[in-house]
Amino acid sequence: MSNASDRKLRPGDGKAPETMVMVIAIAMFVLFLTGGGWLAFKIRAHAQERRALAELKERNPVEYHVLHTSKIQSDDELKQDMVGNWELAGVRVRTTGQFLFIPPHNGYFKTWTLTNWAITTYDAQSNLLYNASGHYTVQGDVYTESIEAATGSMTRFLHAHPAFRVRVDGDTFYQMSARKTESPLEEMWRRVE
Repeated sequence: MSNASDRKLRPGDGKAPETMVMVIAIAMFVLFLTGGGWLAFKIRAHAQERRALAELKERNPVEYHVLHTSKIQSDDELKQDMVGNWELAGVRVRTTGQFLFIPPHNGYFKTWTLTNWAITTYDAQSNLLYNASGHYTVQGDVYTESIEAATGSMTRFLHAHPAFRVRVDGDTFYQMSARKTESPLEEMWRRVE
């Protein structure tokens, strides 16, 4: 007669399914932990990105609006939104890379019609420092000026065709050099009546 404790484990004795259930449970637990870790990583990365974009919006609104928001207007709507008189409100300082907010009544003005643009700059005594003007085009978010007339320091840019990526958000116009350069032009303009 054989004792139950003397029996060897054979397939189908009931122990193999318990082992399989345990392996599956461990595998699911490991998948849950790694999936949860991945999810936590993604949530943390998304929160960091939101904070970084909020800081960028405060520190350099031109870079934020031009590079991190979508153009919502058609080309014609963008041109229509640009029409009017604008005053320089901020600029990225090329030597330091820092964005500088400029107070109102600073003497830097830009005007657009549906086909032409003009820029005029005055000193504190209302003396004309320079101006420039010409036609422009808009394709997508790229605004290209044709410099057809100029005085003062702008004469060196006569017949040039600088291109900028632009956004208009209400009464604020943002422009940034379209081409990568060592010191791209970044300007923010506010609408004036």
